[in-house]
Amino acid sequence: MRLADIEIALRERRDFSVLEHACLHRASLEDGMGIVRGRDRVRDAIIATRADETDGPVRIVHDLGDMIVFETAQGWRGHRWAAREGDRIKALTSIDDGTARCRAIGADPVATARHLGESHPLHAPLGELRPGIGQMATPETPDLPPHFPDAAVPQATALHRLWNARALDRIAAPWHGPQDADGDGVGFVLGLIRALPDAVLLIERGLVTGDGTVALLWRLIGHHLGDCLWANASGTRIRAIGSSVFPPKGGEEMMIDMLHVQATAFRPAIDYTC
Repeated sequence: MRLADIEIALRERRDFSVLEHACLHRASLEDGMGIVRGRDRVRDAIIATRADETDGPVRIVHDLGDMIVFETAQGWRGHRWAAREGDRIKALTSIDDGTARCRAIGADPVATARHLGESHPLHAPLGELRPGIGQMATPETPDLPPHFPDAAVPQATALHRLWNARALDRIAAPWHGPQDADGDGVGFVLGLIRALPDAVLLIERGLVTGDGTVALLWRLIGHHLGDCLWANASGTRIRAIGSSVFPPKGGEEMMIDMLHVQATAFRPAIDYTC
């Protein structure tokens, strides 16, 4: 079943039974707060998320088969990625504009991020080193996963140089991101680097369509060392999932769930002394 058809069924008809036919029993769902495993738990997590949202038509903005960008009737966007085994989905990745979604359902993003973070403790890092990003920034080209499509290498290289070498002149134009930063790519990147000064970007997957559209799934890893993200510097390790689409006419549509990034800054370390 096509990923676009699954999203339409979930959002327009609330037909959660499509997951039973589309996903393997051991399927997983990952977002900015973690991973759930097992088809039933994936379904329950999606139902819990949809419970606060209103129904309405969904517009598929980009359809690359196992990667889509959609826009809800309330105007916020999300990116979805699927990995398959045969015809069935074994892993889903969800990246929403969480702050815009929050406002659409009438919730306060700051209060929501704080509640979400404080209710999801983290394992404390065990002797974790912070060596900086020198080794990642030095190469002109990024480390790419096996079987990465050749046609996506230029976009992957530009993204690598932008984040890892801090080459802000590599931002694609026009640039579109989360609603709060839409159009201001330089400001968005600078804000995240200020919050996560040791941030490193790793590219996990690339897709290319026949018309030349490129999609990249990536991860931004760093420590919350700057007094921003609605909180004082916490030192928390943050792993943000990112997704970018590069249409053939140029530009970039990028998404990071900033609500989840901000929630992670509030996550307490698990206390093992109790």
